[in-house]
Amino acid sequence: MGNKQRPVTVEASKDSNGKITFEMLEKGKKTGTLTFDKDKDKMKKKDNYDIHFDLVNQDGLNLEFLQDSQNVQNVMWVAKGTATAPPACPPSQTSDPEFTVTSVTASTLDVTNTDQDQCMYKFALNFIDTGNGNKAEQFDPIYDNKNGGINRSILSNAVVVGGLVAAACLVAIVAMERVGWLG
Repeated sequence: MGNKQRPVTVEASKDSNGKITFEMLEKGKKTGTLTFDKDKDKMKKKDNYDIHFDLVNQDGLNLEFLQDSQNVQNVMWVAKGTATAPPACPPSQTSDPEFTVTSVTASTLDVTNTDQDQCMYKFALNFIDTGNGNKAEQFDPIYDNKNGGINRSILSNAVVVGGLVAAACLVAIVAMERVGWLG
């Protein structure tokens, strides 16, 4: 099947006090949590999610994703929680091997999520406000990894065992018929 594409829109706007606020949309619906479930998505364990964030500025904003040539991962900090609870917001330049920034421009961010651990993550997307002296801004939604996926070897083993059982039954029926036990 391969990697699953996950397009996500991040809308930045100003509230009535002039403070920058963010909303995240997936398939046109607002969400505060991106849920990744390989079982539900019928993915193999080895497949990954490719998340594509598009930044949409509203209200005349001039935000850009942080582009740090020294550390591309600096655009997204990640903190790991438990299977049932997200952690606090990541306080600084923290990352997790499950999430890799693959590309960043002023208006787009591409991240690969391997979804290996069942746990919740809090992440901070880092922006600069080029209309306000490159002031730093952050948005901090949640990732929920369900750690799913179809494990081919388990399925293959079940098919092989099932096939062997069926073959053994057939051999037993033929043998019973030859000796006259089936009448």
